[in-house]
Amino acid sequence: MLRAVLLNDTRSDLHHGCELVFRTLSNELKARGITLSVTSPPNADWWKIAAVSSAIGKADLVIVNGEGTLHHDAPAGRKLLQASSYCQELGVPSALINCTWAENSSGTESMALKFDLISVRDRESARQLDGLTRKVIVVPDLSLGSLKPDYEQGEGIGYGDSVLRDVSVQLLQRCRENEGTYLPIQFPGNRRHAAWKFVRSMFGKQDVFSPLKSARYADCRITQLKHAVNDTDAFVSRISDLACFVTGRYHGICTAIGVGTPFIALTSNSHKVASLLEDAGLGHREIPLQTLGKAQIRELAHWTPRELRSLNEFLEAASRARNGLFDRLASMARSKNEMRRPESESPESLSA
Repeated sequence: MLRAVLLNDTRSDLHHGCELVFRTLSNELKARGITLSVTSPPNADWWKIAAVSSAIGKADLVIVNGEGTLHHDAPAGRKLLQASSYCQELGVPSALINCTWAENSSGTESMALKFDLISVRDRESARQLDGLTRKVIVVPDLSLGSLKPDYEQGEGIGYGDSVLRDVSVQLLQRCRENEGTYLPIQFPGNRRHAAWKFVRSMFGKQDVFSPLKSARYADCRITQLKHAVNDTDAFVSRISDLACFVTGRYHGICTAIGVGTPFIALTSNSHKVASLLEDAGLGHREIPLQTLGKAQIRELAHWTPRELRSLNEFLEAASRARNGLFDRLASMARSKNEMRRPESESPESLSA
């Protein structure tokens, strides 16, 4: 069995999209004879974690999950990119995958250059990495690999949340006004003091100076706590049963696309939502919340024949690209493993 190390295992964020990404990643690796020996959590100084740094030296492959981190020179993203030179020095193949690349400086780009393979989630990210095109491939978000479309018309309008807190507050208000189904993508889990940590994570230090906003954030987060679904399969099933899902979350949109539920998308904190929809031929489904009315929701609660063609073409292309990515990762790992073998265990001697 080949061994891989994963940096930025986002499951600890308690987010259904992260669960789906990891599910696809681990299943696709396992199908190719690769096991994840060690993973590191988000925003970690991974090189200071003895188990991680030790495992990298013994690994056949290091995979960096770029999900949600590689935009605007974010410190968390630059931490992950340090793995490229670390692996290069050790002679271990490394790949940066499943990332949106947005508004990064040339210094950050030069760190990415040292990876052996880069997989971005959309064509706009590839355009922004124009100088690295020989290494860059486009593979839509890995969560799609754990979802199956079901185009049977559902019932009711679902409302999600957003990484932008004020948009989350407005979405909750719309949900209440329209008597919709509330489906936030994050969940508290079953940890001790989970509810308190879930609510507390909504706030920053600056919020003490805005008591009115803080009250709205608290109401939103407590409502999310009440409506959160801990089980990812149950969350996916509920979205699948909707007539339409309105959300500002990238992975909420991915889930709707993956299960075939009509959706309305709101802008996120980078180009990732707009680029996903452009690549899928569904750009018209991104609508400013301020202009979104009941008539538009009714109209967009159905797929048109043209949309269905675009959706199916996108999902089929995503599947082909995903298979190609994991085949390449497996090839990289096998090449490293063969280099590690003593001469007495070479393929020729084993077949003798």
